[in-house]
Amino acid sequence: MARRPHLARLLLVTSVLGVALAAAPLAAGAQEAPAAPTLAAVLRGEVDGLTAEATTMPTDGGDMGIVVEVTNDGDDPVEVAVPFGTLVVTQTEGDQTLAVTAPPSPEVIDVAARGGTPTVEFEAGTSSRQLPAYCTELGDGYPFDSAPVTPIDDAHPVLAETLRAATVADADHTTTQDAVWWLTDEPDLPVADSLHGLLAVDTAAFAAAPHRVTPDTGYVPMWMREQATDGGSLEMPAYDDEEAAGILDESFEGPGSPTGGSDGGGLGAGPIVWAVLVGLVVVTSVVVASRAGRTRAAPAPALARTAPGWYPDPLSPGGHRYWDGQAWTHRVMGPR
Repeated sequence: MARRPHLARLLLVTSVLGVALAAAPLAAGAQEAPAAPTLAAVLRGEVDGLTAEATTMPTDGGDMGIVVEVTNDGDDPVEVAVPFGTLVVTQTEGDQTLAVTAPPSPEVIDVAARGGTPTVEFEAGTSSRQLPAYCTELGDGYPFDSAPVTPIDDAHPVLAETLRAATVADADHTTTQDAVWWLTDEPDLPVADSLHGLLAVDTAAFAAAPHRVTPDTGYVPMWMREQATDGGSLEMPAYDDEEAAGILDESFEGPGSPTGGSDGGGLGAGPIVWAVLVGLVVVTSVVVASRAGRTRAAPAPALARTAPGWYPDPLSPGGHRYWDGQAWTHRVMGPR
């Protein structure tokens, strides 16, 4: 009989703990805002009440991006999450994969600094937003007119966190693009001062052993082509995400295109084809050298417009070359 008060107190404490534990998930849930649908899910038609389409922004030397048009059947605005580096592609082989981010603003910068995912708002009815986009394949082309795009996957964490760091630093489009190209195509040392603090990798280790940070198995990064030119073997570079490694959205059209082989590591061309290609290169080199000996090549015309950006290539008609504001660079994008 003497133990009953202790038993009563034990039952009371147990009941209180039970109520507290039952209420805890409700309290936690009340503090968390519902997750916003992602841009990729909306573009795929996976979100009830929302339909969308996206196209590339026409550009004549300006920054690249996409235009997203959303029809919201509800009565209230809807927030759509834009994970850093949402990857989209056109339906044209040879066009590059674009990494999309939310438009920069103080709110977006704050969200990025806190490790969150920015959102953009779409009103009831039909509305559109322009979102910045960055080239992830320097050797591929860009549709300089408006072309529909579809999502393929989120970016590799290295690329996503680099885009986040560039957003937090409020870097301009050109600097952010240079950071992306450093990761995807040109991991050179020393790293330019403008990129310090933006690259989410150990730059020395990455430059010594680069790997793909986009899942497009049809694209050969520029650093890999240089290795092949220097006498190395042309094998498909690794991608950390094995599930995404089978994505093939576009192809590099030229020598070294990995279009054949069941394991994705072959060159896709037989010995005869390669012999012909080598012969053509030799003949072309001889012709060019002969002409150069007879006449001096005209210098590339200076660009009247000083804004950095992509412009029709004066050295290769039909393509586009990057003007850094003072001179033409070696960065080119082939015609569609």
